[in-house]
Amino acid sequence: MAVEKTKKEHYVPRCYLKRWGNCEEQVYVYDKYLKKTRINNVYDVACEKFYYDIDYHELSEDKIAFLKSIGINPEKDEQFIEHFLAEHIENTYSKLLANIVNKELTPWHEKNCCFVNNQDRLDLALCLVFQYIRTKGTRNSIVDTSNCLEQLLKELNYSKETIERYTIKQKEERIVQGNMLLDINQIVDLMQSFWNLTWVLGINQTDVPFYTSDNPIGTYPHIRHSIMSMSGIGSKGVEVFLPLSPNHILLMFDRSYHTEISSYDGRYVSLDDIDDINHYNRLCTYNSSRCVFSCNPDFSLIEKILIDNPTVFEIPKVSISFGGKKYFPQ
Repeated sequence: MAVEKTKKEHYVPRCYLKRWGNCEEQVYVYDKYLKKTRINNVYDVACEKFYYDIDYHELSEDKIAFLKSIGINPEKDEQFIEHFLAEHIENTYSKLLANIVNKELTPWHEKNCCFVNNQDRLDLALCLVFQYIRTKGTRNSIVDTSNCLEQLLKELNYSKETIERYTIKQKEERIVQGNMLLDINQIVDLMQSFWNLTWVLGINQTDVPFYTSDNPIGTYPHIRHSIMSMSGIGSKGVEVFLPLSPNHILLMFDRSYHTEISSYDGRYVSLDDIDDINHYNRLCTYNSSRCVFSCNPDFSLIEKILIDNPTVFEIPKVSISFGGKKYFPQ
């Protein structure tokens, strides 16, 4: 009997999104394109039809061998990436989230205990890597970066052959992202970058919930550079954030720059100032690709952002600087 294909493939897993859901697993959504609010089931957000499905011929032999070694045969399974993530990443991610978010805390535990042990931290770092790579935001950035690079190479009078070699053709971004998700060397490098950060679990003590989004792992550069982006996971001075629930947020800091925080590694921190919650909700909104999610319908913070700067969501997230000129996606 043929296995029924999964139509809606999530780039943010439901085991994560349900933390913001009501008893019917519905979340409130703010759509930045439409500038409107709606309510959706978590099954229907942060997903796309056949999002991961690519031809296995687009994989290298080592990637095919890796999948077969864990019981997935891409030659017979058209949805090998979807099944790889569901069976080998999301089950672990769901358990880790439950262990952190559902833990009953006393003031003594918050002051004296770590929120994650070393093995769980290692496993969670791996889950973070896949969440970081799999989103629509990453896919969009692949397209936008290629577009900027193509503009630059054309202005430098490179040949058509060279331009085609270093840029991607239309609709190839799915293949590029699929290969990224199975690139073991890249996965290990990113995993190490997450592991090396100082990890702190912020506990929301206010009545204002944390947002999350369709691009839930965000970065904030505490160092600015005239040419280089300082918002990569391994960048000097970077701060990485991931809301884990309306009441929990994982904050990760470059330990070489944020030395004052290094002693809090693995610990809980109470956040009782609404300004702190609003700060991360703003960052979450800016970092989102299109949709912001909340456990309640109050998106007044986003409305205020738009009043202050009506075109803020139209600013491209990707650009390339060269020779004193900046190239933006067209």
